[in-house]
Amino acid sequence: MHITVHRGLNQIGGCLTEITTKKTKIFIDLGQNLPGSSDQPDEYDNPKRVRQLLKGCRAVFYTHAHQDHVGLSKYVPRSIKQYIGAGAKNMLLYKYGFFKVRKSWWQRCKERFSNLFSNKAKVYDYVQLYRRFKAYKATETIHVGDIAITPLSCSHSIFDSYMFLIEAEGKRVLHTGDFRQHGYLGGALKKMLKRYFTDIDFLIMEGTSLSPGLQHNIVHENSVCEAITRELKQHKYVFVLCSASDADRMASLQKAAESAGRFFLVDRYQSGLLQIYKHYLYWKDKLYDFKAETVDANLNNMDSKYREAGFCIPIRGSQKARLATWIAQCKAWGDEEPALIYSAWEGYIMPGQLFTIQSYVDIYNLFSEENRTCISTSGHAALETLEKVCNKIHPKQGVMIIHKSPDADVNKLNIAADIKVVKTPEITL
Repeated sequence: MHITVHRGLNQIGGCLTEITTKKTKIFIDLGQNLPGSSDQPDEYDNPKRVRQLLKGCRAVFYTHAHQDHVGLSKYVPRSIKQYIGAGAKNMLLYKYGFFKVRKSWWQRCKERFSNLFSNKAKVYDYVQLYRRFKAYKATETIHVGDIAITPLSCSHSIFDSYMFLIEAEGKRVLHTGDFRQHGYLGGALKKMLKRYFTDIDFLIMEGTSLSPGLQHNIVHENSVCEAITRELKQHKYVFVLCSASDADRMASLQKAAESAGRFFLVDRYQSGLLQIYKHYLYWKDKLYDFKAETVDANLNNMDSKYREAGFCIPIRGSQKARLATWIAQCKAWGDEEPALIYSAWEGYIMPGQLFTIQSYVDIYNLFSEENRTCISTSGHAALETLEKVCNKIHPKQGVMIIHKSPDADVNKLNIAADIKVVKTPEITL
């Protein structure tokens, strides 16, 4: 078995990992570069380059639905099968279907016209793309040629994430994808270490937290929930800038709102996502029994009970204009200033940095300093978790650490001396 990390060994996101035997070739993740991760164009972000990369490939397996892992899927030829978790597939279909139907008839016609008669980049129909994806389920092994792939569910900052146990030619390889132990479902990691992560020849492990500036502020999601609860008790009208695709964070918001005696309100798009999460996760933990009520675009039309008791409303970066209206409406009520909880990586709101998301900065600045705060945790494994996984598995032929910045210090890992850290992008087992 031959492993090639085409990208991801010295950068966060944009992961491309090839697994090849004498008979079969597959890929794990085809991710776009994260916004601002480089001042150079993404060399793989074009159909021709991806087709060259995938020559002879039988299948692509995605660990989860973040764009830095699934973003290049639009370039994959139809002859190559693409696999993603059943829940993640439904989430993607819902997301792109929701915003597609919200476009006007004229907008859709213009996109079709652009595809036919313009040399500009194609406007992809993501709904059709994701319908072609094949869905896998946890612990159900898929055979592609002489390679067996077993998905194993894990906790991450997006719904329905997985690791892969890859078996071929007498070798067992574990690809961790992005994972953590400090999420609500992170406790399953200990059980998987005992049941599935045995007799592993090689480990491909994410190392995001080895990157400078990314080791701090890693707390359990329970601590995030408690901090949000305190803010909701202090402020009556609270907006939370966060990712709606993070099922754990949405569960924390609902629990915090209930504890603080506030209403948890969402828009129509978020409401649909919560029902998907509930369908797949409720049997694992009742925290995911979402009961949020849907809020109208105009807060003045809301039921008086919401205004009297106060509320928690999650928002996204594209809602600046609507949020500005909501803030004005809250102020017009006259009883209290609205507040913001910023619940994402703080690097996104640092002006002038590579990873800065301007829409996040703009929303953050809509609130006064005394009425805004940052409460979050990492979507990636803490250093201690990386060490635990590596030492417990004790891969016979070594570990390759991906999804880390070029200046990440792998020497920070306190692992057994006989575990070889492979720093080259290729290895034959």
